[in-house]
Amino acid sequence: MTLSPLSSKGFLTRNTLFILYYLVLCGIIFLLLRPEVAIPVPVRTALLFLALLPALIKPGFLPFCITCFVTVSDNAFSPILPNQSFYYLIIVFLFYLIYKRKSRFPLHAFCFYYLFLLLCLLHGEIPEFLAWWLIAIFLGDFLKERTDIANIILAFILASLILSALFLLYKDHFLIDYVRVGMRTERTAWTSVNCFGAVIAAGSVLAVTYLSGILNVDKSKKLTLLSIATLTLSIPTIGLNASRGALLAFIIPSALALLFSNIKVYAKILLILLAAILSYQLVFNNESFELLASRMHDDTFATGGSRTKIWDAKLSAFSQLDSSSRLFGIGFSSCTDLAGHISTHNDFLTAFIAYGILGLLLFTFLIAFPLFKAPPKARKALLILSSYMLVECLVLEPFFRGYLFFLMFYIFSLRYAIIERKSHAQTTPLRPPQFQDWRNRR
Repeated sequence: MTLSPLSSKGFLTRNTLFILYYLVLCGIIFLLLRPEVAIPVPVRTALLFLALLPALIKPGFLPFCITCFVTVSDNAFSPILPNQSFYYLIIVFLFYLIYKRKSRFPLHAFCFYYLFLLLCLLHGEIPEFLAWWLIAIFLGDFLKERTDIANIILAFILASLILSALFLLYKDHFLIDYVRVGMRTERTAWTSVNCFGAVIAAGSVLAVTYLSGILNVDKSKKLTLLSIATLTLSIPTIGLNASRGALLAFIIPSALALLFSNIKVYAKILLILLAAILSYQLVFNNESFELLASRMHDDTFATGGSRTKIWDAKLSAFSQLDSSSRLFGIGFSSCTDLAGHISTHNDFLTAFIAYGILGLLLFTFLIAFPLFKAPPKARKALLILSSYMLVECLVLEPFFRGYLFFLMFYIFSLRYAIIERKSHAQTTPLRPPQFQDWRNRR
């Protein structure tokens, strides 16, 4: 029997000791992070070593430590780890060589990777996101068992918990001042508000999905308590952060998790109604959520919310190009500058403009691939995870901006589907002899 990393039955197991070690390390990092205080490079290097230390003993912790700490580092007041992809490429590649991972996963993943690499080389460029894709692919090969799946779930939940706590504790430094022009309310922040919200939503969605019992991982009281604590802090954080995309990315998968859970139908309807009424009261009748309410009413370029106008401008400019550009795209750099907007706010649109019809088809298949790989019993969980990814890909560019937390969310979804598929194949009984092909009979 495989023990959960936080299982009470395995309190003194090596897995549990490593988790406790990481919880202490997260506490130290939380105390170090202060507004407008940069962490010195020697301290950041030391923290990277401390984060990697358990992975030197148990390589399966490598996806956990890099996902959790890089996510916190990228979205905190200041980096707590080195933030160049070059360092992590070296680290992950060395781990891969030393521990000689053996599986077909990198081979399959590289098929997609090389196709996008060829499209990039066709336009004479190698964008930064390809480095982060490569890191995520190598990390994915360290996710072998359900214990590793539970660990990566913990990584997202823990990152969401830390960042939510930082936000609520120092929100005056995050939302510095509202800028009012007529009826409009705008925000300023220490990092990308939409990306920050997407991180919080990722951990929250996994917390809801884990608590619903849909994910096939061992239950743990400690992970349950961490999930509840994360939701307690992350839900107000999502509202105060005022990212409408993050709000949708949390609500839609959470609603699906509730619908797919084993709760009775009348209880589901009651919970949905109560959640809707409470959300309406909090958002529209509470001054604390004034910014979110204002942004939901407003849709101008100044709020950054008029994505449809940006999409229309990009597509109009792209439609003026020749047919070869529509087939193969114009490259990521040209897509970034097209029509004067530095972002498409849509991964599907980026795939189409940067890499043409071929790129769009490839990217669409890539997003849907975990659902195809999942066995029937795991498809509800994969539908929840895919709905989060779909929403974020429609309002952000997490894939083509190389956000590691999102790439690892995708890799986690894919590896979960593969592990469940293998488990399903091993437990499926063989056909009885009477149903065998008559041609094999003598």
